Amino acid sequence: MASKNKHLLAFFSRSLTHFQSSSSPFQILCTLPHEGQQTDDPQPQPPSQPIPNLTILDSSFNPPTAAHRDMALSTNSPSSPSRILLLLAVQNADKAPRPAPFELRLCMMEALAREILHSSAGSVAVDVGVTTRPYFHDKARAVKESGFYAGLGDMTFLAGFDTLIRVLNPKYYGGEEGMVEALGPFFGMSKLRVTMRPGGDWGGVEEQEAYLGGLQGGGYRADWSERMEMVEGSGGSVGVSSSRVRELVCQGKTEDLESLVGRDVEQFITAEELYKEG
Repeated sequence: MASKNKHLLAFFSRSLTHFQSSSSPFQILCTLPHEGQQTDDPQPQPPSQPIPNLTILDSSFNPPTAAHRDMALSTNSPSSPSRILLLLAVQNADKAPRPAPFELRLCMMEALAREILHSSAGSVAVDVGVTTRPYFHDKARAVKESGFYAGLGDMTFLAGFDTLIRVLNPKYYGGEEGMVEALGPFFGMSKLRVTMRPGGDWGGVEEQEAYLGGLQGGGYRADWSERMEMVEGSGGSVGVSSSRVRELVCQGKTEDLESLVGRDVEQFITAEELYKEG
């Protein structure tokens, strides 16, 4: 385990340095399963056939959790398998790269990808990618224009309800007009699958459903709402968050950590002694 972690960390450190020194806004670093490759030297594998739908889970992955895994698997079915992209923004609009550096998060994303493959019985391929773009509309354009996914149809971005609120906040676009200019093209090529987060500042299920319903009253937001889907979180991962995991590790309460982050991610956190300091 220690040797594998060391090799993966070296690989992602090199890959990240190369990406950040380039002018590219988006890059796939590796694809799982690692067919015909050594697991300590994974490589991108472009799809050999058109991708009708690409599922994109964009997150800080600090760390990846069971909720991330369940969100990624929620759009996949044996009759309609999709390609999954785990995407890390290395320049984030709101968050600095702490407490875990980006290269360590990429290692945990690779571990999450292995958990997704196991849970899906290998019916999907999972890409691990990075971007310098902080906003969904810029990320979608960068993915589309990269050419990595030839014949790409729709992109489905997975998000929590709190993220939906930010996506539709004009302040991130310089005002209402800027938001319309940015999100019009975004919803032309992308969908949002929103997992409800009852409680706290966001209200209950009925209030969150009512928010989406309120967008359907007319105008451009009504058109956008047709490209949104609101779903409830799966029972086992409801209430699971990266901040909660970091809090428990910092407090030394690691007894149930595997159920919150999955076995592979838990082993990496333990081996690398992550999040012990708040």
